[in-house]
Amino acid sequence: MKIINIVLSIIVVALMYFLYDTINAPIQFNKIREIRYEKISQKLEDIKKAQMAYKEARGVFADDFDKLTNFVKKDTLLVISIIGNPDDTTQVIKRDTSYESALESLFSKDYPVDELAMVPYGNGEKFNISAGEISTNNVKVKVFEVSTSNGVIFSDLEDKDFFDADARFTLGSMFEARFGIKPPLK
Repeated sequence: MKIINIVLSIIVVALMYFLYDTINAPIQFNKIREIRYEKISQKLEDIKKAQMAYKEARGVFADDFDKLTNFVKKDTLLVISIIGNPDDTTQVIKRDTSYESALESLFSKDYPVDELAMVPYGNGEKFNISAGEISTNNVKVKVFEVSTSNGVIFSDLEDKDFFDADARFTLGSMFEARFGIKPPLK
């Protein structure tokens, strides 16, 4: 009888552990996902900023990261400063134009621009990037898309049941004039 109680106690403790783990695992994954998605969103905002400056300077979006990072590292951007109050009609307004390093204008001189293409938590994987032109309402629009998959974002996790590995995290679109960030649904 004593042995049966000991065995049953061990089984109860094991079941409690498995129940706890079953409940806690998705909660822990959601915390990890939230942190990673936030970091990726920040990186995609930086890429968007660089792409918009590239288009302003070149008339098209960069279709690879070598072009985009070289632009940020080596090019300059036109900076227009307004001196005076443009809302005050009695005041003389001066416009001062100058050029500033694209890197310092967009980010800071210490920004790791060589890591712009790298997916945070992606174990060295790079974002996919493409650019082109679409026609919408008989108007040609320049577009770009930067993306990665959940499979890359969560490649280091053992339990793959909490996410769709093929779901895409994207910035922009090659099919519509949209420049926002779209996280995966799952």
